[in-house]
Amino acid sequence: MKPDKIDYILNHYFHLMTFKEKSAWKHWSTDYKIENGNFESETQKKTRRRLSFKNGWLTQDREILELLENGIDEFRKKTAERILKEEKIEFNNCPKCGKLARTPNAKQCRFCRHDWH
Repeated sequence: MKPDKIDYILNHYFHLMTFKEKSAWKHWSTDYKIENGNFESETQKKTRRRLSFKNGWLTQDREILELLENGIDEFRKKTAERILKEEKIEFNNCPKCGKLARTPNAKQCRFCRHDWH
């Protein structure tokens, strides 16, 4: 599946993720922010990590962590493919050039600028 379709599905149909998929996404994004954040010391990172576990933003649930074993790109791809397989997703393609519009409700193409209002 092309990256633009993965982004489209996950950005506009996030509500179709399962509880475990949402938990995995929350875990990954929280961990990413802690690891790549602008913290002055390791103590601050440890404190943030401890608070994130306490508040449920990070998890130790094996099933949820297994979803992320092959990296975030593979997780996003598999999740988008599952949503597309199980749900009726209609892609909003430009009637002129056929490329994917930015949102499901868009009425102007970001590529060829065609307007279908």
